[in-house]
Amino acid sequence: MALTGEEIRTRLSVLAAKWSVYDGGERSEAQSFLNELFDCYGTARQDVATFEQRQGTTFVDLIWPRVCLIEMKAPSETGRLPAHRKQALDYWEDAADPASSTPSPRWVVLCSSRRLEIWEPGAYPKAPRMVLDLIDLPDQHDALLFLAGDEPVFAGGQAELTREAVVHVVDLYEQLQNRVAADDDVLRDFLLQTVWCLFAEDLAQIPGHRFTTIVTSDQKGAIAESSIAAAAIKLGVGVMKPLSDGHRYDLVFDVDSHLLRVQCKWATRRGEVVVVSCRSARRTRDGFIRRSYSRDEVDLIAGYCLELDRCYVLPPTLFEGHSVIQLRLAPTRNNQLLGIKWTRDHELERLDFSHPGAIAQLGERRHGMAEVAGSIPAGSTDPDVAQTSGVTIR
Repeated sequence: MALTGEEIRTRLSVLAAKWSVYDGGERSEAQSFLNELFDCYGTARQDVATFEQRQGTTFVDLIWPRVCLIEMKAPSETGRLPAHRKQALDYWEDAADPASSTPSPRWVVLCSSRRLEIWEPGAYPKAPRMVLDLIDLPDQHDALLFLAGDEPVFAGGQAELTREAVVHVVDLYEQLQNRVAADDDVLRDFLLQTVWCLFAEDLAQIPGHRFTTIVTSDQKGAIAESSIAAAAIKLGVGVMKPLSDGHRYDLVFDVDSHLLRVQCKWATRRGEVVVVSCRSARRTRDGFIRRSYSRDEVDLIAGYCLELDRCYVLPPTLFEGHSVIQLRLAPTRNNQLLGIKWTRDHELERLDFSHPGAIAQLGERRHGMAEVAGSIPAGSTDPDVAQTSGVTIR
């Protein structure tokens, strides 16, 4: 069972008291520190991460595939952590394994047991997301929530945030009033309850920032869905939305008398990669239940990237059996081509919805050629065109 925020904070307080005064440099002690750090977040390190994994002629201190890489330095190096950034980021870059379709971990932690730098180099390659001393970690425990399998939260400048929050609350109240969303008494109760929930999150009474996550994830989902629908309508596609909830798809595209079930996702840009989730996350009393999609449930997954203002589509041949798909905006540093999926090949605007009667699959494109699978013989399909149920991508 997941630990509460208060439980994590209590464990981290003990960790900080012990290790903030540690002055040694033994490798075994660094591993003990990491084992205890993982335990503070309710995760058994040995179940998910490996010590001393070989990488060429060197060894990475700790790696949790796809999640995080941690590079440890002696306490005496606390003031010189910036000098070791290149080494840690080089380890991160080399951690990607195209042969096994394993990307580099999302998070990198450069740590001296007294101070931590937390990086998200795929999205923010120039600077760490947060730098904090170990003694401050109990109050900033949200920054390492990925060690508990959750999304981290980076907060700071509480006075400034409080002033900003007041402005937002007043603005929200005025907007709700202008929309005549409810009586004034109801609106005041709603805002009061919202503020109390936000305070409860700060005090770790609501674990995992669930209130904020619910609000922001629902907002992102609504933005993605409306943007994908608008883009499809501009292309002349009939767009329908189910009247009832509980379906695995959000929209239905009417294309050349064929109905395509479309699941809409918020796509995130991380450096030169656009990441599209291929699984659902349903909230329950015990947390999130995550499940991947199959071709029996949806025909297309469409992702909207706000930063690029672009919509991308994935066929079942890509999303089945995967939790995420990464689409590249630019070539890799080593100019790798094998297994690369390009954003340009999956843009919604590249779909030719006027193609009459074509029934095939939207295949994965590699080296400029379309790989088409299914009941339509490969020889009957233009090698430079992939299709799906009345839709053609060029």
